[in-house]
Amino acid sequence: MASKEREFDTYFDIIVVPCATGSTLGGMIAGFKLLEKTDSSYKDSNRRAGLPWDQPVKIGLSESDIQERDVVIEKSFNAGKYGIVDDLTQAGMKVLASLEGILTDPVYTGKTMNGMICRAQAGDFEKSENILFVNIGGVPALSAYPDVR
Repeated sequence: MASKEREFDTYFDIIVVPCATGSTLGGMIAGFKLLEKTDSSYKDSNRRAGLPWDQPVKIGLSESDIQERDVVIEKSFNAGKYGIVDDLTQAGMKVLASLEGILTDPVYTGKTMNGMICRAQAGDFEKSENILFVNIGGVPALSAYPDVR
């Protein structure tokens, strides 16, 4: 991601990524923090962690390098339970599919996309912020949800 930021001369103020167990999120945060320590040209950001706390130490960071304020985990768009697809999730999936031609799964990425859309509609993001949405895949799971249209 850092090389793409440099290549396109941009910086992502916010990175939105699905989170269940925290392993993807934890790896991303630890990687960004390690990059901050080893590359002084990389900008610091306000990302906040709910991640496996022993992981940073395994890659050469101290426990104090990652603080809770480094990550925000938004739990209100999870439809209450794993595998449950609610109307809001379907609406978010439809918006992305119809506007951008991108399919998302209803388990993780669709819920996350819906959350990002709702937060944007609520004015939670500044127009000047560069936001990266990480699509972690999962489209094959659509076949398990024949009612999702």
